[in-house]
Amino acid sequence: MKLEREELRLNDNLMDWMVKMAEGNPGVLSVLLTALKEKGAQEMGELVLFLDDMNIRGTQIWLGYKDCCGCDLDKFIGCI
Repeated sequence: MKLEREELRLNDNLMDWMVKMAEGNPGVLSVLLTALKEKGAQEMGELVLFLDDMNIRGTQIWLGYKDCCGCDLDKFIGCI
């Protein structure tokens, strides 16, 4: 198990950020891609920064989205 998370860098592109945030979880990548498609780059980028600031990544994102918010993107974003 990897204890140290990859740092998000300003010179990374959005796809780099999404892959780092997903930590190998395809469900998380799907959620972030949906956010990018439905909300746009700025709001998706803000979501990633909020999640990263709270040290929420990978499985934690998926559980929050799926179990706590019932796969409702707007509800998930509102909770963050």
